[in-house]
Amino acid sequence: MPRTFEEKVGEELDGLYQAALFLCAGDRRWAEQLLVDTMIHAFRAHAAEAGTEPFERWLQARLVRQFLDRVTDGTVPLRAAPRVTGAYSHGAVAEFAADVLFRAAGVVPAQPRAALWLVLLRRWSYDDAARALGVERSTLKEFLLYRDLLLKEILGPTQQGSSPVESGS
Repeated sequence: MPRTFEEKVGEELDGLYQAALFLCAGDRRWAEQLLVDTMIHAFRAHAAEAGTEPFERWLQARLVRQFLDRVTDGTVPLRAAPRVTGAYSHGAVAEFAADVLFRAAGVVPAQPRAALWLVLLRRWSYDDAARALGVERSTLKEFLLYRDLLLKEILGPTQQGSSPVESGS
């Protein structure tokens, strides 16, 4: 007996919520609304599009497109998330790593943020991610250049004089 839409979604819900949190820069209210909107639209489209690609990837692509649509129409506001400050012990960093990642995503524009989620964090191919985003492969590569900004935001400000010295200098 084929699995229902609800059964399939149930298996993917945790991953989709993590994606929504990343895309919405850790704003739980907007992430939850994005997820609900995506599920409503996905339910409507499922019968017509079922089987076109693996269900997990189909849902992820719908979530990303829904996010970009919501940014465009102003439903999901883009604003830089407040910077997390303070020193963390190793245990605290491990405990809050996801929240730090989600907040750091707030400094990255919407389309590059979606591209980073698909390619770096979900391991999609460039071609598949470009297709999901509706952009050329060359544009996707430009979006992925924002990974450095994301990493800098995650790592926080560097202190002057603390950069590593090349060996042999």
